Amino acid sequence: MSEACAQCGSKISQAGIFSNANLRVSAEDLRMVNFVNGSDYAELCDHCGGEFRQEAHARLNGEREQLKTDIEARLSFFPTLTVGVLPHGNAYQAIGLVTANVTVGTGLFNEFSQGVSDMFGAVNQNTGMAFKANKGEAIAKAILVRKALDLGANCVIGTDIDYGVTTNNAATVNMQGTAVLVPDLAAILGGRAHEMTAWILWACSRVQSLSRWLRGDIQPGDTLSTE
Repeated sequence: MSEACAQCGSKISQAGIFSNANLRVSAEDLRMVNFVNGSDYAELCDHCGGEFRQEAHARLNGEREQLKTDIEARLSFFPTLTVGVLPHGNAYQAIGLVTANVTVGTGLFNEFSQGVSDMFGAVNQNTGMAFKANKGEAIAKAILVRKALDLGANCVIGTDIDYGVTTNNAATVNMQGTAVLVPDLAAILGGRAHEMTAWILWACSRVQSLSRWLRGDIQPGDTLSTE
């Protein structure tokens, strides 16, 4: 192999006592750079391709992290239904069981004064038992949805939620359901719910593609643009 970069002619060298290394850009990173920039470099080195590599990585990783944040903010829209049979007899493919178990804090069942208020309808949703329970449910649902998405599901049915307490008086929220693939989500979801679920599914697929591209795994038909 030549001791000079085929692109810029710089010497390929290891780091010395008084000099930095100038290595060839790896095959994986070269594919990533070419994909992001629409280029066709046969070879790059740190000298001529280091900046290209950093920019390509930053672009892909930046989009991926933003999508992850946006997905997290929209997980509550993912359909988690208590019914075991879909409306209008819609068919589905069962994928597997998903579960979530969350500890929401200690002392939940010692909050006597809050408990008395709850019984008489004076519930403060921002403090005490109601707040802890609602927070636990939200976290449990988010975990349930993430697991369903990892399985390739677009809906969770038969969702059940239970509450418990550990030996050290910590409250728990336990949720489970069946992850399923529904061929026609529009038939069981309203317009807004279907729109948000469709976006979540698209975003998850995009995140998977971005992760693959960051590894330099570019496949025929891959397109960087989302337009």
